[in-house]
Amino acid sequence: MNFRFESKTLRMERPLGAATQQTAADASLELPAGLPDIARIVRVEAYPIVTDVDPLDNQVAVAGAIDVVLLYAHEEEVPVAASPIGDIEAEAAYGEAEGLDEDLPATEAREVLYRHRWRRAAPFEAAVEIPGVHPGAVVEVTAASAGVEAALRPDGRGIDVEAVVAVAARASEEQTATVPVPRGPWPAGAEALESPVSVEHVLGRGTAHVSVDGALAAPPEAPCARVVDVAAVARSSQAIAAAGEVTVAGVVDYRVLYVDQDGRLRTGAWQEQTPFAHTFPLPEAAEGAPVHVEARLTSVDGVPGEGGREIRVWADVEVAVRLARLEELALVESVAGPDDLDIRCRTEPVSLEEWVGGGTHPAAVTGALELPQGYPPIDRLLTAGAQARVADVLVLEDKVVVAGQADVDALYIGRSQGQPVYAVRWEDALPFECDVPLPGAEPGLEAQADVRVEDVVLDLLNRETAEAQVRLAVTVRLTRSAARDAVVEAVAVAPPDPDPPTWTFVVLQEGDTLWKLSHQYHTAVDRILAANPWLEDPEAPLPPGRKLCIPRRGSSLSH
Repeated sequence: MNFRFESKTLRMERPLGAATQQTAADASLELPAGLPDIARIVRVEAYPIVTDVDPLDNQVAVAGAIDVVLLYAHEEEVPVAASPIGDIEAEAAYGEAEGLDEDLPATEAREVLYRHRWRRAAPFEAAVEIPGVHPGAVVEVTAASAGVEAALRPDGRGIDVEAVVAVAARASEEQTATVPVPRGPWPAGAEALESPVSVEHVLGRGTAHVSVDGALAAPPEAPCARVVDVAAVARSSQAIAAAGEVTVAGVVDYRVLYVDQDGRLRTGAWQEQTPFAHTFPLPEAAEGAPVHVEARLTSVDGVPGEGGREIRVWADVEVAVRLARLEELALVESVAGPDDLDIRCRTEPVSLEEWVGGGTHPAAVTGALELPQGYPPIDRLLTAGAQARVADVLVLEDKVVVAGQADVDALYIGRSQGQPVYAVRWEDALPFECDVPLPGAEPGLEAQADVRVEDVVLDLLNRETAEAQVRLAVTVRLTRSAARDAVVEAVAVAPPDPDPPTWTFVVLQEGDTLWKLSHQYHTAVDRILAANPWLEDPEAPLPPGRKLCIPRRGSSLSH
């Protein structure tokens, strides 16, 4: 009776841990000669770019630099514009409500907005402590701004910037396991006790930075004179696996705040105007293999072009792909047969990273945000943004609860003389808690969770309050490290011959092993090795077709 197994090699990723470390980046920056002086800083933002990641013993060394984007106001004499109409329904215009003099001068001193980006303005370094990390570990690193302070120099030509950068690292290690699985049907009368196991077999991964550029058509009635603010979102739209490679395609969507040629602030949105694509060489990729893609914008900029008829945009998109296939295995725990059949099994422990489940779940959070003290009332909202972060992950029965906070920021026109533009940021403004259904989840397991902002909308409730609506996508992965005992060999053993020969010579067949032959002929592996000096490596596969001498008389069986 022949029991056949084959070995399946799987490459898994075992989580080692995650941590966040804050670091600082300082810079003294000068305006280019072609830009006017700074009368007032409206907003300073820092955009961290990671340039080097080095996993060491129990820590990850990260290096990078920040781009600094300054939005500032310069005072100029400009034509007096008509009084704007208020945002809130049935509310009088600002000029009418305040009773302004109708005999206005032809010009007035008014703030005019300008924007400038300093690329790689200041370096930063961080050492993120993660116990168990080692050289060769797989590390994913992201960096985000955790706060910026800027001071205007007395000459109005430069700023001193202090930025706090939050560096988050998540580490795992590749774990290769050789798993025995049944090959072909079991012999008649034999039954196996099988244990189902799901394992994510990782075929490969890759990361690339893709430069995306293009032109956005400005409305003919409102050509662009200056770009004040540009925000963008990168979306992957397609991932195609072929033999030895994976091609990812996507688009970048933009929202631009700009000054038109009449000096008015305009907001425009453009979708699917700048496609991108990148091909990753992944030797183990095959046609139709499942691909997980993440596209993340790391920088974006824009300037007027073609006399204001278009807005030229440049973006850097970090694209990460992970090629993995879910393998459903049936590990054999034991083999049994009829009472008159002696079936013997050899088991070995198999270390696995079992896949429990994962997926992405939508969430939404809404809340009223009041202007902080010292900010003037809101006349008109211009732009809105949000950033979300995970604070806690709790694994319960058949679900994972992800909790965190969302920060919200906005640019708005102040309801005061001259209608200056202000930037406001609400830290930890909107707490969220999302239940992600995950069958098989149970307390005690650790989950990996990420949150991404899909959209943010601000509605003005009154001059000091706005309602924020933020849509989130929460992604969870849950695995379990476990060791299972699995049958690697099984053989049906006939009753021992009461008068066996001294030697038996057999021609080796495919699938024969010293363990099987020792049980079939009621002898010991050590005695077979001693009788066959050509067997230099007892662990090496036996060559089919070669003759093997098996000593039998007077032997003692080694299990």
